[in-house]
Amino acid sequence: CTGSRLGFAWDEYITEFRFEFGNVGAGFHSTSNPAILVTVSGRLPNGQQFANRADAGGSYYGKWITNSYTWVTTVITPSRPVSYPKTGY
Repeated sequence: CTGSRLGFAWDEYITEFRFEFGNVGAGFHSTSNPAILVTVSGRLPNGQQFANRADAGGSYYGKWITNSYTWVTTVITPSRPVSYPKTGY
């Protein structure tokens, strides 16, 4: 989402968000490859890097289990406008 869709001022940004699944039954697991697509500010310079971090946790037989993963994203500014193929929908 762009800031304008959420009603942010020009200098306000989302820097963190959280998903909660609530209580799930035994055997809960992903049935697809979930993904989150984001768009960064067009004002970021080509080559700018920033860190991303994903944390996951849950209770397993009464014990809280957590894991996290951190990776770096590099902004790549296309040299020409990106044109995606039409799907017909």
